[in-house]
Formats: sequence, structure tokens, C-alpha cells
Amino acid sequence: MKILSFSTSGMAIQLALLDGERLILERSCMPQASNRQESASMLLPTIDEAIKEVGWSQSSLDLIVVDIGPGSFTGVRVSVVTARTLGQGLNLPVAGISTLEAMAYGRSRPCFVAMHAGPGKFFLAAFADSAKEVLAPLRTAAYGGIEELKAQRGELDLIVDQGAAEALAQAGIPCQIFAQNIATEAAFLAYNRVSLQESLGNGEFSRSTLTASFPWQSVVPLYLRNPSVTLKKHNGIAHTPNDPS
Repeated sequence: MKILSFSTSGMAIQLALLDGERLILERSCMPQASNRQESASMLLPTIDEAIKEVGWSQSSLDLIVVDIGPGSFTGVRVSVVTARTLGQGLNLPVAGISTLEAMAYGRSRPCFVAMHAGPGKFFLAAFADSAKEVLAPLRTAAYGGIEELKAQRGELDLIVDQGAAEALAQAGIPCQIFAQNIATEAAFLAYNRVSLQESLGNGEFSRSTLTASFPWQSVVPLYLRNPSVTLKKHNGIAHTPNDPS
């Protein structure tokens, strides 16, 4: 099973190619201008270059895996739209994996995951033992400050991204920094989910069955906070698009 997995929820484009459980290629590309617009414009060329590098083509792909966030609004939207477009155009199954799930996957013990989400704020989630194929959430992912982090974490191992680590270091909270490629971890998790749902037998599988089980239409961004950009109402009062006022 040839798998393309990618993520632009952070500043870098992260990409992985798997053939079943075998990692074929792993890549992380930081845009020179360090902005979301450049990441967006680089994603498809980076995908095409990686596929050609390993001698694959888009038509040889069997599964697309995409990081659905949380993270940058622009980055998450770009990844999800790209995955949905490829899934629709190539008639491929598309599996959406959250950044939080990817960070927790492969841990031998239950863990609590925290991602930097702005000054004093974090994306938070807790997961059960993921040593086996199933990664089960212990509670719903949330957005909150350091007090919410302390209250929800309990005694669980704390896994964080670099931004959260810097913020927690100032508060004297020890943690483990996630240093893997998000796209790679998401691909392994997605492969295991597909394997559990489908009977692969001697390596053969039905693409039509997979596409029905993992339709591109079901993949949507995971947003845990209002967007940071503001728009103006007709009366001139600034508000975010999700602001109920």
C-alpha cells in the first residue's frame, strides 16, 4: 500500500511516503520567507518532487493521509483542501489525523499532549496507551491556558511541541519535546487504522472499499479556537468570523 502523508499545520511542510509499514521517504521543508503563503505555494511541488524521487506517480498512490490540525489556520486549511482535491481527483481514500494524535502515537504509556497556541495558550489532549494499533482519546481535545493544562494533565506523561516547551520551562513544568515528523507519525497511525478496518489478506485490498470507508468528503479541519484575524462588521466593530456577537 503506497501512502502519501503531509502536514502544513506548522511553519514547515512535513511529508512522508510509506509502502505499507516501510518508510520510503521523509522530508521537512522550511519556506525561505517563513510565511504561510509560501508554504501553501510549495506544498504541491514538494509532493510532486517527492513522488518522482522514489519512482512513484500520483496514479500509483493507494492512500492519502493529511494532518487536520490544530495549528495554523492557513496551514491546516491548505493541507485539508489539497488532500480533498487529490482524493477527489484520483478517487483515493483520504484519512485525516490530528496533530495531537500524531504526537501521541507510538507512546508506550498514556500521555497528555500540549501544543503552543499563542501567548499563554495551548491545544490540549490526553490519549490512552498507544503501544497497539488503536489510539484512544481519554477526553475531548481542548484549547486553554496553563491552569487548564495542569488540571487536565493529572499524572500523565507530558508530550509537547517546541513552542509549548519554551512556555512550560518558564513555569518550571518538565515535559518531553516531540521531535518526530508529524506526517510520518500520522501515516503510521492511518495505516494501522486502515489495516484494522480492511482485511488485507496476502497484501491485496480493495481500493473502492477503502475509498468508501475513508471518503475525502469526511476530512475536515480541526479548529479548537477562533481565528486570530479580524474582520469588521458593518458598524465598524472588529470581530472574529466565529464571534457570536
